[in-house]
Amino acid sequence: MQEFTDGAFEDGRKRLVVIEWDANGSRDPDEWDECDAGAYEFAEAATPMELRAAVCGAKEEALELLHENGAGWVSILIGPGETFEDVDVETAERVISFEF
Repeated sequence: MQEFTDGAFEDGRKRLVVIEWDANGSRDPDEWDECDAGAYEFAEAATPMELRAAVCGAKEEALELLHENGAGWVSILIGPGETFEDVDVETAERVISFEF
């Protein structure tokens, strides 16, 4: 992850925290059933402190999704972007995954 100061990130870009999940276990977005999988922007952070808080909240939500679905995986993606579609596994600065 990028080095930062106490204020904004050094590159001046905000970071998005995105949650992806699939209750069926497939990591291929083309195989996701609309009801059992998806991705959405969980939070936006302009400073490292906001990002830490957002990641903590995303971890709680990710674990809740796993328990609700009873199977599958959930990933938290963290990276620069304007919309959740800008952040994926390949462009994320950090990926945190949980499987059930």
